[in-house]
Amino acid sequence: MGVRSVLFKKILKSFNEKQQPKQESIKISSSLTKNIELVKELLNNADDLKIRVLDNGEACLVYIESLVLSEKIQQNIFQPLYHKEVSNYSNLDYGNQLTLIDDIGKFLLKGHAVILQNNKNYGLSFNVLNTKLRNVQEPMNELVIRGSHDGFIEDISTNINLIRKRIENYNLVVKYYSKGSQTNNKIAVVYLKGIASDDNVKEIERRIETIDSDMIISPGYIEEFVEDTPMSPFPQILSTERPDRTIANILEGRIAIFSEGSPSCLIAPVSFFAFYQSPDDYNSRWISGTFLRLVRLTSFLIAIGLPSVYIAIIGFHFEVIPHDLIIPVKASINEIPYPPIIEALMMVIVIELIREAGIRLRTYWSDNRYCWWFSYW
Repeated sequence: MGVRSVLFKKILKSFNEKQQPKQESIKISSSLTKNIELVKELLNNADDLKIRVLDNGEACLVYIESLVLSEKIQQNIFQPLYHKEVSNYSNLDYGNQLTLIDDIGKFLLKGHAVILQNNKNYGLSFNVLNTKLRNVQEPMNELVIRGSHDGFIEDISTNINLIRKRIENYNLVVKYYSKGSQTNNKIAVVYLKGIASDDNVKEIERRIETIDSDMIISPGYIEEFVEDTPMSPFPQILSTERPDRTIANILEGRIAIFSEGSPSCLIAPVSFFAFYQSPDDYNSRWISGTFLRLVRLTSFLIAIGLPSVYIAIIGFHFEVIPHDLIIPVKASINEIPYPPIIEALMMVIVIELIREAGIRLRTYWSDNRYCWWFSYW
């Protein structure tokens, strides 16, 4: 965090405060008409803001049509009233009793419906959120041969449910934060008390609490605020979409960070070797798991050292090449109009381009109308 300029953060914060001046919290009055006008003004008279009049104008139901499920409204509110299961609105199974206009706006944006009554200075909220979630399935970028085949999704409650089902422990701690002055995104910090270091937990909580940003859409935004050196090109926090991998790291004393709307989970603090571990290592015998880890580390050393060794031998130390290979290697190099270091850099760039194209381009080339044009050229 020391890399970030304190002066720049102060200027940005003052600019945001000028753009959005703080408004005093207004309490719900006993006038139903005034409350409706305040809610409309708070939500800028949005077209999907719906107000249904109840009891001949003595009450109203307020909700955002694009966020709620009409079946839940019928089941939780209208059916008990129609069948006279309850005598008044206060006897309904409501969630919260609201006293501020700002609270009404916050609950409406969370998918709640609010009942306002005349001569009542409070509102009743009902959770009628329309949840559209995809099924829990294995992440395509972290496939395994053995082990569980489920993964995180974009709902933070479902992700924590996958963790709690596997760790039935009283010491599993979940703490929620709301960050992003514009998005109000929910963030969850999960760790195992007694195993995770108290100093690490306090430090991560401190860094999350000091986040001051307009939006926190994905864990990538959180990573820049939590890691030690944001300007470093090397990863310092592990990202995964697998519950079993997350659980293994939590049981080793690490801390998991979830964000609403993203299936990725951040794990910190981690070491260099954590990036070369796979869930298959935990599902295999220790001999085969250790061997696979050694293969990955060896591959890393080869990938780092082989280009430099190639440049050193070809450019400066021909004498280490066997005599039978000197003439063929020299003949092949003479046809290249670039020095060996430029050749190696071009090779690395081309490999990265191929890898990026394999990720970004469409899977089925037969559906791409431009493939014939590329193949022609």
